[in-house]
This record gives sequence, structure tokens and C-alpha cells, in this order.
Amino acid sequence: MRRDLGLPDGCTLLRGEQELVREYCKLDVVSTLLVLLSWLVQRGDLEPAGLRKHVATIQGDAAPPLSSSSATRRKTASPERAAT
Repeated sequence: MRRDLGLPDGCTLLRGEQELVREYCKLDVVSTLLVLLSWLVQRGDLEPAGLRKHVATIQGDAAPPLSSSSATRRKTASPERAAT
């Protein structure tokens, strides 16, 4: 069906950008969730405190995990910082 519509296959469409597409999709899901939560507050189905709780949870989950290599780089990257 995809060929019948003249659409490229997934591999051609992505061209090695799977991670970029994956991150975009995650952002889109979170944005949609925030719109839904805001709408629930406007309707009176969710208290503003509940919205703040959900937003804090999302912000905590969105923090990128530290890999050991980035943590090591951060410790050794600026020796002049340690002196101050």
C-alpha cells in the first residue's frame, strides 16, 4: 500500500536518523500529555496541584541519564574550577 501511495519505506525515510525521530516522538507524547492535563485543570477534573505534581514527575523523568563517560569528563574537564 505504501508503494501504491508513492511513499518511501521507513529505511529510506529515516536515513539513519532513528534516534532523532525517536526523541521527537517522545517529545510529542509529553507535549500531548501536558495539553491533556491542562485541559483537565480547565474542566475542573484535575486540581492545579495535581498538574504541578505531574509536571514535576515529567521533568524528573526527562532528565538525561548520566553515563560514566560523561560523568568522568565532567570531573576532569575543568581543573581550574576545582581551584576556585
